[in-house]
Amino acid sequence: MSRQVSFRTDSLLGNLPEERQQEIAEFLMKVKKGDRYEVTRRHLEKDGLSVTRSQLVRWWHGWRSRRVFSGLRAQAEAFEQSLKAECPGMSAEQIRESGQLYFTAIAQAGEDSKEFREMEYLRLHKETAKMKAELEKAKIAISNRRVLLLEKKAEAYDRAQAALRDAKASKGGVTKETLERIERELNLL
Repeated sequence: MSRQVSFRTDSLLGNLPEERQQEIAEFLMKVKKGDRYEVTRRHLEKDGLSVTRSQLVRWWHGWRSRRVFSGLRAQAEAFEQSLKAECPGMSAEQIRESGQLYFTAIAQAGEDSKEFREMEYLRLHKETAKMKAELEKAKIAISNRRVLLLEKKAEAYDRAQAALRDAKASKGGVTKETLERIERELNLL
């Protein structure tokens, strides 16, 4: 459904173990007075983690996005499973597309329009890639058909040439049958 939000490799908070990130998030959510990011930043500093307020804000939004979209992905996958059971006539592609549309709808209903926009870009990219692949397959099929037609024309031309050589080599010259044979071969071209 969605891609995972990945942290930069130099992100101190994003590269901590998942349990530690969970602890930081819980602390951040518990802060009720003052600037929750600044309070959390000072708390982390006491634990030996020196981060700026903006790094903490950026990490928080990414961490929260991963949780939100993980939940949305699970809902969309459950929706796809339901479709498989309830609509056995649907193809796998139709079920996947329906799941993506469901995911997009519930993501759009969320609070963060930037995250929704990113998911739409991902969906459009996926659809575009699929259409490009289908177009390439069609081009290859057309090219293969052209090659087959050219091969048939080359064979017909070779047969017409052989008929002319046979006619020239015979003592009687070009007969009516030879002309008909050449004409048939030329009509194929």
